[in-house]
Parts: sequence; structure tokens; C-alpha cells
Amino acid sequence: HQCVAVTLSPGIQRCFLHNSASSGPIASDYAAEKKIQSYDLRCSKPEVSMEPCTYDRQVFEGGLLETVPDIYSARLCLEECYHDASCVFATYEPFTLNCLLRSGDATGPVYSGTTDRVTSFKIHCEQIQGKRPEEGCVKVGLKAKSGIIVEQKAVESEDLCFEECFQSEKCVVATYYGDSKSCTLGDSSHQLVPAESQ
Repeated sequence: HQCVAVTLSPGIQRCFLHNSASSGPIASDYAAEKKIQSYDLRCSKPEVSMEPCTYDRQVFEGGLLETVPDIYSARLCLEECYHDASCVFATYEPFTLNCLLRSGDATGPVYSGTTDRVTSFKIHCEQIQGKRPEEGCVKVGLKAKSGIIVEQKAVESEDLCFEECFQSEKCVVATYYGDSKSCTLGDSSHQLVPAESQ
């Protein structure tokens, strides 16, 4: 509760928290060379409303405004988007430390196909946590045979499977397999068949 500023030093992998007695920040050649970053939370904290929709392992395409380098967390990437009036979507790449800011012209999200855990955001969007299909739209014992967009492993519940579908613009059907905890998402070309068929 006493922290009012943060300094990130990636070279030694340390994060320093400062209270209100600290002075600065002070610009230096050393800090620039070591890519040290400091943040005064008294400036940024009140301005940032952290209520985005979050898309794990998914990216947006097109509408690129800027690639911001040397960003050390997904939250800081999100803040970059909130502070850019034109930014609607942001993607954080932990393996490059890049934050990609995109306008409302971007499309997606789509699955990235990379093993690195990218995180994308859409700011000020409808929250879909806990949202379920309308009554009568859940078909027990049926699965999508064609039009599969992606299959995900280790999905803990059907509700999380539904959320994955609601987050994808192309998804219109989701199949959850409770035994294997896998979730498949399908597009409008899907066909529903009995779950035991191939």
C-alpha cells in the first residue's frame, strides 16, 4: 500500500518498489544503456481502467499503430494502449518484449500458432466471463465434425470452452470433451454429428 513508484532493471532481473519518500526519477546514460525503466504510479494509476477482454495465445492482425519495444509485462503493454487514444487492441510478446498497438481496423483475434505465451487485449469491451449459450443451444452428445478452427487441451470446464468461443469472432460452435478436458472451436461451415462417430 506504500508503493508509489516502480523501477524495473532487466539486466539483473529485479523490480524495486519506492515509497513517497523517494526522489527522482533521474535520467542517466547508465539507465538508458541498461534499459532501466521507472514508473510513477501516482501519474498512471488513476488514468488506467484495467477492464479489457483478454485473449491468451491469440493475436490481432492489421491496423498496426506502433510496436513499442522493451516492455516487461503484459500489464505495461495494456497501459501503453490505454494511453494512446487511437489504440483499441494490444498484443504483448514476452519473447521479444514488444508491445503491438493496433487501431479499430485490426481483425481477430486468431490463434498465434506459437509456443510462446502471447497475450492480446481489447480495451473497453463487453466482459464475457461466465457467459453461456442461450437455453436450448447446448446439444449434449453432439460434436462439430468439420469447420474446426482450433483444438485446445487442458481446458478445465465447459464454461471456459464457451468463453473461448465467445472471444473468437469466427467461432459459432464449441465442443467440450469432459474426459480429456479438450475444447474444439468451429466456424459457420461446421456440421454436427453424434459424438461417438468419427
